[in-house]
Amino acid sequence: FNNQILFKLAMSYFVLVFGIGIFQSIQFYYLSKVLNVSPYTIGMIISVGNIGLVVASVSSLKISDTIGMGKTIILSFILYAVGFTLYYLSSEESTLSLFVATMCIGAAMPLYNVNATTIRQSNVDLSMLGSVSAIWRIFGRGLIPLGATIGGGISTYFSIKMAILISVIIVLLGLSIVLFSDELKKYT
Repeated sequence: FNNQILFKLAMSYFVLVFGIGIFQSIQFYYLSKVLNVSPYTIGMIISVGNIGLVVASVSSLKISDTIGMGKTIILSFILYAVGFTLYYLSSEESTLSLFVATMCIGAAMPLYNVNATTIRQSNVDLSMLGSVSAIWRIFGRGLIPLGATIGGGISTYFSIKMAILISVIIVLLGLSIVLFSDELKKYT
């Protein structure tokens, strides 16, 4: 709570993983049952889409050296938001947008994780690093099942599209936290 960078980073992360939980709980159902994408094409979307993950993993250091770690984290939130939005806007005919969406989501993950971990490690005393990492994991990973449960409920009582839209809104909320953090934007 005393470190504004870590506090805003933590709050944005907890919001982000909650949105990810909602999205992941319905992603494959949405692809197969709502968009009527074949199992083969779903496999291709996920496989080819994960090229974004590989490219971002390899280039994360170069990107953060170029624009700074804080701005790279902001970029990762933007990529999540773009990916989720493309899923929301997709139709049965828009397979290409699903590839791009999955590439954005895949790229966002290592861009966020590498830089957030580095910021955390450089802002926490070594004696507290284990505790901070544990809190990050418990709240971060603990919110995924909560998001999944809520995503399932929203899709059951309203619609799958509504659940995806809510995940987009939640990710945009997380983006707003990092976007309005002057400390994080300046962090190099």
